[in-house]
Amino acid sequence: MTSDYADYRDPSRPVQRKGMLMNFRTKEYTEIRPQDAYGKCRYVSSFQKCNRVGEGTYGIVFRARDTVSNEIVALKKVRIDQDIFKDGFPISGLREIQILKNCKHENIVRLKEVVVGNSLESIFLVMEFCEQDLASLLDNMETPFSESQVKCIIIQLLKGLKYLHSNFIIHRDLKVSNLLLTDTGCLKIADFGLARYLNDSNKPMTPGLVTLWYRPPELLFGAKTQTTAVDMWATGCILGELLIHKPLLPGTSEISQIELIINLLGTPTAAIWPDFDSLPLVQNFTLKEQPYNNLKSKFPFLSSNGYDLLNSLFMYNPACRATAERCLFSTYLREPPLQFYKNFLADKPSPELQLTVAISDQIAKLSDGIEQLSSALQKQVREQYGALLSQAKHAGTLNASIESISSHIETLRFGAERLRRQITVPYDVLETQTKVLGRLHEASHVLRQCARFLQVHKELDSTNDLAEQASIVNELEGLMEDVDLTKIDFLREEIGTVKKAKQRLLKVANRDLFEGILKNKPDQVGVCVRIFHNLKILPKCLNNVLETFSNYLKDAIKESFAGTDVAKLRKTGASSPVKERAEARQLKAPGKAPTLTNSSNIRTKLWQALEWLFLDEMYGHCTQVLFLQKCLLELPLGDEYTLAKEFDRKFWNNLEKQLVSSFKTAQSHVTQALQQGLPKLLSLARGLETKIDQHFTFGEKVFGSLEAGYLEKCANNFKVALADIDFPNQEVIDALVRVASTELNAAIVDPRLIGLVTGVLCVSNKDLWNKIERNVKLGSETQQVLASIHSAVNVILLSMHREPGLNSNNISTTGPSLYMKELQDFIVRSWSTHILPFNDRAVIEEAGHNLAIRCIELFVQNLSTIRPISYTGRQRLKADCHHLESALKPIVPDLSSLGKSFRLLRAIASLFTVTPQELVEQTTEEGGVVPPYIVLFMLFGHAGNDMVSPHVTAGWGNEKLLQWLESHSSERERLELITGALQKYRTVVRQKNITQYDSIYPIVTNYLENVVTHLN
Repeated sequence: MTSDYADYRDPSRPVQRKGMLMNFRTKEYTEIRPQDAYGKCRYVSSFQKCNRVGEGTYGIVFRARDTVSNEIVALKKVRIDQDIFKDGFPISGLREIQILKNCKHENIVRLKEVVVGNSLESIFLVMEFCEQDLASLLDNMETPFSESQVKCIIIQLLKGLKYLHSNFIIHRDLKVSNLLLTDTGCLKIADFGLARYLNDSNKPMTPGLVTLWYRPPELLFGAKTQTTAVDMWATGCILGELLIHKPLLPGTSEISQIELIINLLGTPTAAIWPDFDSLPLVQNFTLKEQPYNNLKSKFPFLSSNGYDLLNSLFMYNPACRATAERCLFSTYLREPPLQFYKNFLADKPSPELQLTVAISDQIAKLSDGIEQLSSALQKQVREQYGALLSQAKHAGTLNASIESISSHIETLRFGAERLRRQITVPYDVLETQTKVLGRLHEASHVLRQCARFLQVHKELDSTNDLAEQASIVNELEGLMEDVDLTKIDFLREEIGTVKKAKQRLLKVANRDLFEGILKNKPDQVGVCVRIFHNLKILPKCLNNVLETFSNYLKDAIKESFAGTDVAKLRKTGASSPVKERAEARQLKAPGKAPTLTNSSNIRTKLWQALEWLFLDEMYGHCTQVLFLQKCLLELPLGDEYTLAKEFDRKFWNNLEKQLVSSFKTAQSHVTQALQQGLPKLLSLARGLETKIDQHFTFGEKVFGSLEAGYLEKCANNFKVALADIDFPNQEVIDALVRVASTELNAAIVDPRLIGLVTGVLCVSNKDLWNKIERNVKLGSETQQVLASIHSAVNVILLSMHREPGLNSNNISTTGPSLYMKELQDFIVRSWSTHILPFNDRAVIEEAGHNLAIRCIELFVQNLSTIRPISYTGRQRLKADCHHLESALKPIVPDLSSLGKSFRLLRAIASLFTVTPQELVEQTTEEGGVVPPYIVLFMLFGHAGNDMVSPHVTAGWGNEKLLQWLESHSSERERLELITGALQKYRTVVRQKNITQYDSIYPIVTNYLENVVTHLN
């Protein structure tokens, strides 16, 4: 058995290297120095793995031997998921280590130390070893535990829980599989992966972590806080399972678990569990009625004291559930049969027996027992005397038979030994010969490889063809991959020669490749490509070529944007030798930043450099790429033919990405110049495409970042032509046509650009016609007058909320209110003075309809939100509905032409004085005239003071409510405002401990639910 402890992990994950430390995030290895190999923790190789014991909530457990102390221990590997490890060591593991380090008790498993493995994710906990767990023992034992043995186990469990709870620790995962037993009968509480400190109870704890069969009812109903009562419920489940030798509440789901609990204990009520109705998930379950507790029928053999203990552990109310300290004083645990099981298994006699029973009493009891046994034996001998004599006669025959069987057994044993020798001796010989043959095979393989290596190496020395040398070097490298071959001394010089030959070939091929591309020498380029192909590095070579071209173009774009002189740029262009370009790149250093100016000199240099960039530099690189691709396709490349075929497309994609990136990161004055001169830039691009016979074409997205600026410039030119002009004349229209012609002529170089410019022209044209139409039909001054009338109407109708006497019964219900009189006078005066003098009857009629519809809308909205109001006040406002019709007739003689608005006014007049129930009944039809939010506002007006209106809940006044309704025309948004008010009302009811909701509340909620259902 090896001492190197193996990590259990996903096979697809990286394998650790001995003596190296792996960074889990970057997959990089770091060599571990001998003095740093262990650090402050011991290394896991100090332990020898024996076998895998099991798997806990957050780790795998092994039985192992400490190679230093030769002690058998339990080794638990902390489970660390890759996603979790990105944020550090898992908090559950740290919490388990902290709790186990702080706990020192005979009934809690002891943490000896923490050791580390080869990687940052290999953390192991070394704990004392227990021979078996209680769950396995229950499954495998032939007879169930006796009642005395059950008491022994429960007492030890309660002692451990008393210690934990006194130290403010909750285990949260007690079950039989987490209770361990030693061979001496000592119980140990284990697996603290889910344990928490009580002072962390304010932090959210996941209720579903507790195993379902042992989960208390408060967690099943969604309680947010957890106390020691969680562990005590699990203790009751464990006690019941030990007594009946099977799980007590084996639910298959949370609903099934609740049903099992109710069948056993009865249905919980507020009388026995005051906080039951306030639990979050109680409303989600329909509990069946079970008034009886069935513990006695489940455990008929249990005494009354045992029943009392179980009942105290299974209290529904966590606050009334028994504690571990209280259970230890239970009479059931001290009544016969007593818990002697542990005392018989212990290495030392129990001090409790010595304290409770005197020595003399023990001797007396033993003497009485001996006398009783003696008398019983004598009685049996007298009664069975004849049978005993008969058995004695047969003893001789039995002894003879036993001796005969013994001789047969001995004969069989010698025969088996002889057969074993006949089998093992040839096997050992065969095994030895197999090893010899294996070693001979390995030696012959090495000799064949050496012979082949020397033969191929001789061919390398004899040939002068560079491509052939590359093929030979590749074959020799394949032979050198054999580790055994590299260890042979007489081949070391030849291996060094092969490495030098490869370096020489790569140097020559790289130099000649770029020189051949620059000078258009297909034979020279073909030799270089064959060298790379034979060395199996052609893809890497082509990627290097693309990267080199990309760097050259990147520098060229940068120099062009800097406005560098064209004569200087041509010296380092695509036609320059590679060596000169490399030296020029090395000599470049940060210099003076270009001046941010709009001078014509800078712009001239910029466009000269861009012309060189597109028509010289990019063209040169494109021709070189096409030349190299042509050379590649003429060679038999095999599987790499596809790579050669896609070579030009990769180059062009890289070029487009560089242009897009350069446009986005260019300085502001360069970006501005490019945007304003976009047609010129597109003309250069089309010129490049023409020079290379359309082999490469720029995509639409390459110049997309510049289009917005250019279109904005075009739009500004159109706006300047129309600026400060109320009614355009012929000169303005001619100027606009000239601007449009100029912009379209500039954009004609690109079909996409001319389409975009045409769109901007259409928008400007539409603005022009809108301006003409507004001036023809209704001038701006008239619009101001109408806006002033609408604003005044809004102010007058808002004064409805200040109307005196609406909440009393001593006002008149016939005549119009004060605000209504003011509204009537204002509409007649303003309309006759400011609107009727216009001659356009159609426009006046449209303005009248709009004003009437707005008046009705504001009137209904203010009417629905007014409160408090008496029944007499409602009669008064109902009469105002009819007065409003009279006020609107001067501007709209036929009110029926208003359609839905007029029907809404008539409907409000009839609904405002009815009862809430009648209001709901008359407005429940889908597609009615009255909007649902108006009905809900009117229902709020019938409610008491605690059920405030929605806008008051939001802290708004009436004016702000009307503004909000105007900007939020969606019915769903208005209903959400009312829903928020109802939620606030329910909170107020709970805070004030009001025993009953307002009588209007259920009417409002039912109506709101129906409306939302129809909307969905």
